[in-house]
This record gives sequence, C-alpha cells and structure tokens, in this order.
Amino acid sequence: MRQQERLRERQRIARILHDNFLQQCQCVQLALERQVEQCDFASQDKAALLRLANQANEAMAEGRALILQLRQDGHTACLGQRVDALGAMLLRLRPAKFSCRLRPALYCLRDAYSDELYMLLAEAIRNAFMHSAATHIWVADFGCQADLSVAVGDDGVGLGGASMDNADSARHYGLLGMQERARLLGASLSLDSPTSGGTTVSLHLKRAGWA
Repeated sequence: MRQQERLRERQRIARILHDNFLQQCQCVQLALERQVEQCDFASQDKAALLRLANQANEAMAEGRALILQLRQDGHTACLGQRVDALGAMLLRLRPAKFSCRLRPALYCLRDAYSDELYMLLAEAIRNAFMHSAATHIWVADFGCQADLSVAVGDDGVGLGGASMDNADSARHYGLLGMQERARLLGASLSLDSPTSGGTTVSLHLKRAGWA
C-alpha cells in the first residue's frame, strides 16, 4: 500500500511538471525566439535573448528527465533496466558515454527497496549529465555482499572540492536530498570531487537491505 501511495504521488508530481512547468518553459522559449525574429535588436542583445531561450530549453530537458524518473514504475522494470532507460534518454539530450555495470543480484532488483535506490541513483545520474560536462558517466558496484557500494561517477568538471560535509553550506541541495534518501535506505553516502575534476557519488549499502 505504501508503494502504491508513493507511485500515485510521483504520478501527480509528474503531471504538474508536464502540464505547468514544462508548458511555461516552452512559452518563455518561444516568446524569446519570436522577439529575436521580429524586433530590431543589436546583435549583442539578440545573443543575450537566445542564451535565455537556450536556458529555458535546458530547463525543459531537465524537466523531461525528472518526469521519466517519476513515471517509471518499479513493478514493471528492474533496477538495472530503469537505470539503462534513464541513461538512454539523457544521452539524447547530452552526448556522452554511459555505462551501467551492476551485479545480477542488484541489476534484477524489483521491489520497494530498489525503487528508493533507483530514485537516489537517478538524481546522481541526472546531475552528471546536466551539470558536469562529462564525456563518460558510469554506474557500477564494488565490494562484496556484506560490504557493497554502488557508485555514480563522471570525468567532468567536478564540484570544486565539495564533499558531503560542506554540501549544505555550498547549497548543493541535490546532494542533501540524496543523503536523506540514503538514510531512509539504511545506507550512507559519500562524495569524492577533487579540484582536478570528476565526481563520484558512492552509496554504501547494508546487505540486509538489498540481498
């Protein structure tokens, strides 16, 4: 029953995103493009308006990725299939290399636990595609069943040395949300983002939760 309630709530949020947020973004984008076409602006002003239109388009791309996350039902696809589907969708928006290597026991998970796990991984994957400017984004697991970690990594620009310890002060609220979801899973989250670039978000699982 709790799973069905969560699914209904996600579907409600997905409808709001589609019917309100995405529609408003599209209206803004079209209005800006129309102004560029119809009005006699200086070249620098036209460039500024087109940048705003592109930003609106990027917001719509992020919104579509969120809708995909919210619409995916854990009862109809296993964890690995959902991760692969999200990666394929994001690849159409941001060219990169994407790989998902999960051991069969994790890849084939199809329950309430895997649903929460997917939502956490999806946030990390979406952030990597949208903000890291990476050429390679990957999902993989490490360790043994008693001490297992699942990581999302990229070779992008990094977060300037950010860590879970300073995520709040740096206003990385997506990281804080993932940390809160990790606690709900009975797991812990760590972040490695050196100043040299690249980011790895690692979720450290307890076997009792997923095995």
